[in-house]
Amino acid sequence: MVKFRRLQVCDKRGRWYTDAYAIEDEHRQVLLRYPLSWEHLGSDYNAQIRKRELSLEQLEMLLKGPQLRWLAVESLALDFAHAIKQLDRECGFALAPKASNVNVAA
Repeated sequence: MVKFRRLQVCDKRGRWYTDAYAIEDEHRQVLLRYPLSWEHLGSDYNAQIRKRELSLEQLEMLLKGPQLRWLAVESLALDFAHAIKQLDRECGFALAPKASNVNVAA
């Protein structure tokens, strides 16, 4: 069982879409997955999540704004690797040659 949260962004037409998600690994460490267009910004957020030891429920403390919203924590009955593949595909990351997966190791 894997827990995750989707981060949605509001576009110019007022429609919300999922642009990134955060997933909790087997060590309860949170990893932000994001599109390649985020470049270094996503890795900076991952470093801050790790440094502050934020849980899925605390992500609004780091990423917040009028055009952003975090959906409720969800779970998938998959292992971590399969959950990432499924969520990457749902977010459209599978369309890119390689989705960003910056996991700041200790």
